[in-house]
Amino acid sequence: MTTIEVLKWIVVIVLSSKFGTFFCNICTGFFENVWIPRFLGGVAAVVVGLVLYSWLFKSRSQSSQGKQP
Repeated sequence: MTTIEVLKWIVVIVLSSKFGTFFCNICTGFFENVWIPRFLGGVAAVVVGLVLYSWLFKSRSQSSQGKQP
């Protein structure tokens, strides 16, 4: 694993967890049960993490596919 790949993973993890926490804080005012906002924050973190992963790591897989004969 190269240094750039490690940095990409760190960016994906940090940004997805920050967005999940932000979404959880927003949803806390709407629900009285604390577990519903936590669950929604976790789902938001997963979605953002998958989007960032596909955006950051797709360029490498598409460029390597184009180079092969």
